[in-house]
Amino acid sequence: MINLQNKVIEFDPFPHILIKNIFDQEFYNQLITNFPEHKYLKKYSSKHGNQKHFKYSLSSKNNTDDFKKFIKNNKVYNKLYNYIYSKEFLDTFLEYLKENHFNLGIVSKDFNIKKDIFTTIKSILKLALNNKKSEISISFEFSSIPTDDGQLKPHTDSPKKFLSIVIPIIDKNWDSRYNAGTNLLVPKNKEKTFNFLNESLEFDETEIKKTIDFNKNQMLILFKTYNSLHSVGPIKKHESPFRNSLTINFEKI
Repeated sequence: MINLQNKVIEFDPFPHILIKNIFDQEFYNQLITNFPEHKYLKKYSSKHGNQKHFKYSLSSKNNTDDFKKFIKNNKVYNKLYNYIYSKEFLDTFLEYLKENHFNLGIVSKDFNIKKDIFTTIKSILKLALNNKKSEISISFEFSSIPTDDGQLKPHTDSPKKFLSIVIPIIDKNWDSRYNAGTNLLVPKNKEKTFNFLNESLEFDETEIKKTIDFNKNQMLILFKTYNSLHSVGPIKKHESPFRNSLTINFEKI
């Protein structure tokens, strides 16, 4: 279902992978059509947003009941959800990362995926870390950021996170002048480079090293590190009122 081959791997300013044309175009069009209506997403205030706007979210973590109802009743996203939580995908994905020198130390053969996906939102893996076993969860989030000055302030992500997968759900590429891409950053003050605990910075405290444009049918994989500083916006007004994306997170429980 997901094509991981058309990739560009880079390590500056921190490791990330950009993969294009990940879905069959017909299926991707269905993802666009079936993206949750805005009325089903809830305002979610994050320390990485701004005061003027909120991020709108439908998530397996933050509004679980509504999320489960949506997944259960939507055939297209139900299919994708089940695939992401399947041993088939996780075996393939973890091996893909390992082959490309991103060995997370996760033993995929020890998955414990319950048959009834609506009794749990978590697929459990076993992580070999310092000879101890930890549990890894996978979370889904439908995210909409307002395009009139919407933003996510510079941050490095939660210390619990291993990686994030960001998939734009849009019908055409967004011109870079709208500033809707993901900015990869470094702090101007080098003493703030080590930021594993995810302290947010102001935009004027950072320097943009690279911007990943917000384009259709692509997957951006961001690896959590001590310096995985990134941001979105501030977005300039666009014909679409929201920047829609699907985010899939791998995190320690």
